[in-house]
Amino acid sequence: MDHAYWGPQFTEAETGKELKAKSTELEKTGCLIEKIEDSGALCKKTAKEVSEGKVVGWFQGRMEWGPRALGNRSIVVDPRRAEMKDILNARIKRREPFRPFAHRFCSKRQANILKKIILTLS
Repeated sequence: MDHAYWGPQFTEAETGKELKAKSTELEKTGCLIEKIEDSGALCKKTAKEVSEGKVVGWFQGRMEWGPRALGNRSIVVDPRRAEMKDILNARIKRREPFRPFAHRFCSKRQANILKKIILTLS
C-alpha cells in the first residue's frame, strides 16, 4: 500500500460553503479560520500558534483510512503542556479523560527522544 489516504476529499467550494454555514458557531467559540497558501508561512504560523498554547485544526487533501489521524485531518497542540491532554479530551473531543494521544517528533531526533522515554520508564 502506497498510502492510507483513501477517504473523501473536499473541494475548496465545498469547504468554504460548510465554513460559511458554521461561521456564527465558530466565531462564538473563538475559532479563527485562515487559509495560507505558502507552505513555509503556514508551518511558521502553525508552530507559533502551537507554541503559544493554541489548538490548531489541520485539514488538507484526502481523509486517512483507519483509526488514527496521519496528518491530513489532525488536531495539533504543544505536547510539552501538561494540560493539553485534558483540553483535548474535555473541550475538543468531548470524551473520557483517560484517553491518551500520540506525539509527533522529527525523525532526526527519534533515537534521542526514544532513549529518554525508555530511561524514564525504567
